[in-house]
Amino acid sequence: MANADLPGPVPPQRGGSSSATGPVSGALRVRVFEPGEGVAVVQVDGELDLAARDLLTGPLAEQLASAVTVLVLDLSRVTFINSDGVAALVEAHRVAQQRRTELVLVSSGVVDRLLRLLDLTGRFSYAARQETPAR
Repeated sequence: MANADLPGPVPPQRGGSSSATGPVSGALRVRVFEPGEGVAVVQVDGELDLAARDLLTGPLAEQLASAVTVLVLDLSRVTFINSDGVAALVEAHRVAQQRRTELVLVSSGVVDRLLRLLDLTGRFSYAARQETPAR
């Protein structure tokens, strides 16, 4: 599913479900959507660092332990990421491979720059971001 055109935030579809985890000190918000059978979207909004890492790793681990075959990690709204955030992404990738789950990133410029700097871009599959038209 590399380079698939998946929408930015994916709202739940009929029969799907969603849950949300609120912000920690206003720094990070994680939402989980299940738009269809076997597919989950984890949407991340804010700063992904040591203080917020557990907010992401919990929902990722929960989804990877479920019956999903495709896990979309929407990082398009991440405004900051450091090595702790990258470590969470690498661990999610490792677990996804073990469980034969396809992990697909919807990235942001901030995430892209750090993954490129660390030479990790080839490790992940990517979906295109959908830009919201200016009004």
